[in-house]
Amino acid sequence: IYLCVLCSLGVRNVIQIKDPPQPSLLREGANTSETGIISICDSNNSLPKQGGLGWVFSFREGRGGSPFNPSPQNVDIQIVGCRGEYFEVVRNVVGVCGDAEEKRENLWRLVFMFVLLHLLSKESFEMEILKGLSQWLAKYASAFIIAVAVITFMVPGLFKWVHGNTQTVILGLIMLTMGLTLTMQDFKVVARRPWDFLVGVVAQFVIMPGVAYLLVKVWHLEPALALGILLVGCCPGGVSSNIMSYLCHGDVAFSVGMTCASTVLAPVMTPLLMQLTAGAIIEIDTVGMFLNILIVTILPIALGCVLNYYFSKRESFLTLQSLMPGTSVILLACIVGGVISTVHDPLVERGFMLFIWTFAVVFCHNSLGYLLGWVAGRLAGFNTAKKRTISIEVGMQNAGLATVLAGTFFAAQPLSVLPCAISCAWHSISGTILAGIYRRMDEE
Repeated sequence: IYLCVLCSLGVRNVIQIKDPPQPSLLREGANTSETGIISICDSNNSLPKQGGLGWVFSFREGRGGSPFNPSPQNVDIQIVGCRGEYFEVVRNVVGVCGDAEEKRENLWRLVFMFVLLHLLSKESFEMEILKGLSQWLAKYASAFIIAVAVITFMVPGLFKWVHGNTQTVILGLIMLTMGLTLTMQDFKVVARRPWDFLVGVVAQFVIMPGVAYLLVKVWHLEPALALGILLVGCCPGGVSSNIMSYLCHGDVAFSVGMTCASTVLAPVMTPLLMQLTAGAIIEIDTVGMFLNILIVTILPIALGCVLNYYFSKRESFLTLQSLMPGTSVILLACIVGGVISTVHDPLVERGFMLFIWTFAVVFCHNSLGYLLGWVAGRLAGFNTAKKRTISIEVGMQNAGLATVLAGTFFAAQPLSVLPCAISCAWHSISGTILAGIYRRMDEE
């Protein structure tokens, strides 16, 4: 799975599977001149039994490298199977391509992948550390994303690899993490409360696109920035809104259901609304946008739901679910980092005022979304918990999706991703602040 994900992230020709295999023998504990063997284990972190499979990650000495300064020539990755008392190499995973810098970068991706595979292979102290890290990232998501953005601005080449198909795949993985936490009960809630979700979805796809269109006209935004803020407004609700609803004592079931409903409708509503609001600025590829949203949101979520349905009772799957919040934060940070790398040069050329101007638009868009979402809930006769939830759901958008769509369909307007990237960070910050205000109101 990790090999496939790595390849899909754009690391092409990094991994070459030699087939037919070139068998060699490794006896347990034998001195094979490696400077370090990270692991040789099966899924239970023990030596493979007869017929079992494991893997070896080793660094060979004598070719000018070490585990701390590796080069493609001295790395050996092998998938092994146990044949009696010997470990027979059934697959050799070798080869890192590209120039010197690409080789080193791709090699460390391989190191990270195999170490992660090792940690996920057992319930251990290391696993508890990962769980704790995931919880910490979910709690301080805003600070982490801002830190990544600042560091990337200072080192713009850090996330240059996050663009195009790579960016799309990362967003698909974020949607997969959402699907892995959804159950059939979440969808049954929608069927049992049609009025609530009708009000929520109408508010979602009327208020935010309408406010974005109004801001574009009032502030006389240039085409690129206008496209970005309109795209944020036309996208569905953000995944992190569910966490904010929980923190502010809102209606969590309503929040999850509303996010699901708006996301399911997004392949149709987002291209349609973009055609209505931005059709005069640029030609909108509605069919292409429909297919892109379908592939990058609906299919991963559906896959996650199916996996959750069949494997939710397995302990290993529950462990995997516990890592999803932190994983989604890291992936979202990668998208933001990729955007900062893309717009770094225009930002430097145009000066700090461009950032301030764009942030002011994002701030107004987000704040008016919170306010008008709460008003919509009051007009619908919702109780306090549901008013808070619809306020947060309407105000917090899936800016990650907007970022990917801007990079894919409006590449000729590179600054169109700037409002999307700022929204990624600011929506998380403002959602946390609003949830805190609601909680203080309860305490008082």
